Amino acid sequence: MTVPASVRLGGPAVSARPTGQQWLKDFFAACNGGCRVDFLPIHWYGEGTANFDQYVQVMHNMFNKPIWVTEFAPTSGDALAFMRDTLTFLDSIPMSNDMPGLLMLQLPQLVRSTYPPVLIQNLNHSLFVGLLDGNNNINNLGNIYINGA
Repeated sequence: MTVPASVRLGGPAVSARPTGQQWLKDFFAACNGGCRVDFLPIHWYGEGTANFDQYVQVMHNMFNKPIWVTEFAPTSGDALAFMRDTLTFLDSIPMSNDMPGLLMLQLPQLVRSTYPPVLIQNLNHSLFVGLLDGNNNINNLGNIYINGA
């Protein structure tokens, strides 16, 4: 089946672990130029905005594809500051409908989903990184995500 060019096809989504990068290298090698991939969806969970920024840039440079950040969250620190700083970085990246460079996929419908808030357990502390509170109302982090930094 041929997919029309007007439909953008994402590659396999991988995490920020080094095995994710190698997996994509192996995927593209196995495709041998025969797989159409218009953009790469990536996931990132880790510490610090600088590490997030670097990962997005590395993935773009490594694969020369537009990047869609489809999941991201800090595993420690101030989630509100992380969201503000991360959105500032993502907002600084040029975007267009032709998808050059880097992109961020923002799906507001996820904010209104019925999924419970996400709680990451990291050693001896918990970090709340969900966009909704326990009653499925948009929380402070969700407001930053929706309205920008």
